[in-house]
Amino acid sequence: MRSLDASPRALLTLPLAIRLGIAALSVALVLCLFMALPAPARTPALLAIPMAIVAWMFRKRGAFLCLVSMVLVLWVFYALKLHSLLLTSSLIATFIAGTLALVIVGILVSLLRDALDWADAARVETAHALEQQRRLHAAKDSLIMNINHELRTPLTAVSGYIDLLIQWNERLDNETRLKYLKNTLNSCDDLQVLIGNVLDAFQIDMGKEHFTRQRFSVLEEVQEVLTHSNPAWLSSHRVRLDISEKLTVQANTQYFRQVLRNLLSNAFKYAPAGSELLISAEPYEAVEAAGKAVAQVCIQVKDSGPGIPPDELSTLFGQFVRLERDVSGPVRGSGLGLYISKQMVESMGGRIWAESAGVPGQGSCFSFTLPAGISPALMQAIAEAESLP
Repeated sequence: MRSLDASPRALLTLPLAIRLGIAALSVALVLCLFMALPAPARTPALLAIPMAIVAWMFRKRGAFLCLVSMVLVLWVFYALKLHSLLLTSSLIATFIAGTLALVIVGILVSLLRDALDWADAARVETAHALEQQRRLHAAKDSLIMNINHELRTPLTAVSGYIDLLIQWNERLDNETRLKYLKNTLNSCDDLQVLIGNVLDAFQIDMGKEHFTRQRFSVLEEVQEVLTHSNPAWLSSHRVRLDISEKLTVQANTQYFRQVLRNLLSNAFKYAPAGSELLISAEPYEAVEAAGKAVAQVCIQVKDSGPGIPPDELSTLFGQFVRLERDVSGPVRGSGLGLYISKQMVESMGGRIWAESAGVPGQGSCFSFTLPAGISPALMQAIAEAESLP
């Protein structure tokens, strides 16, 4: 079936100038042939050929112009033969019948062209729907595989420590018992974070990003997040803040805290114990598509960990994406934290990105921007005031 409509379809892909040339040539050749044939062999059916070609390439408008041009040429042809502009009644009847037949041919071919376009559009929509369905199935399978793997690890740890406590409780000293309980609690925390990330991912994918915006201090919210962070992480790293008390953003506090928690969680996991972790914020001027400058605040989390290979930075914020070294490494994760962070930051009107040379010890720097809570002029004044000695 595809081979049968290959040639008619090929006409539609030609440049406009070539299609116009084909249309004019077909009309001229058929008219010359029609007028050259003797009267008995001069059949109006020949005129249907250029009409069909023009109607196929240019639809009803082209068919109308083709019909008018052929009728005028033939009228002049017969008028010259009769030496009069007024044709006989039989010729007029023939003209009317032939014109009606050509009109029907033009309409039918134009409708056929419309039907072909509709079929092509339906085929494209069907292919798009099938591709979306394929992606949904792939995402579902990936979700099941990832969740199955990630849930199994903390659940196995919880089950193992509880089993040890039940079997050997009387033989364990208080220090060992407390250690097992802390490990069990940490595994429960990992499980809670994982479930929260999965629910957030589903909520974002379903488009339920309804939230309220408010103006708040960046420094206060960062300190709030650090206050409720894992004490073991805070005690094993040196956290330094470089944030002005005057910096504010217009965003959602819950989203802001979760994005910062995700970035800090990654930084604490990968940065070696005793290293410094820098959290900074500064005025940032973003440029919209229309070329208008928009005042924003850029928040950065910089660690001194192993860094990220540059060739993996572009895929870092994808769903269920994990670095190759982490797939079989000791650091657990669902591959959803950065994906969720990206969706949340963009829904608040900002953007998020990562920078790293992939060199161990130089670490990584994760940055995200949010709309500023004050005017651009005041933002500039703050920046200038802070730059003074």
